[in-house]
Amino acid sequence: MNYRHPQLEAEALNCGDSGWNSTFWAERLPVMLIAFRRKRARGWNMQFRTKRINLVAGVVGALTAATLGLSATPASAGESGRPEAAPKRAAAEVHCTSFTWVPSDGGLYLHRPSTTANSGNYNCVVARGDHNYAVLALQESLNACYTQGLKEDSDFGPATEQAVKNAQTEINGIYGPVLSVDGRFGPKTSSYFSFELYRQDGSHTTGCR
Repeated sequence: MNYRHPQLEAEALNCGDSGWNSTFWAERLPVMLIAFRRKRARGWNMQFRTKRINLVAGVVGALTAATLGLSATPASAGESGRPEAAPKRAAAEVHCTSFTWVPSDGGLYLHRPSTTANSGNYNCVVARGDHNYAVLALQESLNACYTQGLKEDSDFGPATEQAVKNAQTEINGIYGPVLSVDGRFGPKTSSYFSFELYRQDGSHTTGCR
């Protein structure tokens, strides 16, 4: 290690010495060594304090996590080394709440279950537990077009669910196994379904389409 110091060198030269003589070293070296040891000791002290602070912080963090019921281990990582994202939840199922008047031949209309009244959006489901105008329109078509003999009460219960299964089975008999026989009136069942026809005043006819 180089202990040369510009100020000390200047002082030595001012004493008339041509260089670093033994007398100069005898007077200065002990002081320099003591200063160096103190400086190094302070450095070790700082390192020790830093390590001790880090250790205390780690212990406090672990105790806090345990108290709050949190996991002290990091989130699991995938093959990329990044934490794996939580699985995405499936989108909430949309249920039909009413029906849309769909024009047909001869100035007649059919009532097709939709998200809301006359929305024209048929990407919805009518299923067990529903109680609304969509269920009523479905029950009327099940009775008129599939002779199910349901009570038209707007309540989708076990009888209506079985009637939908019967209609799905009948449709599969015509078009092949295109539908799941699950008793749920969804968009696919709706696309193959036959609906009762109504007059402009809303009165029933005997026809289906």
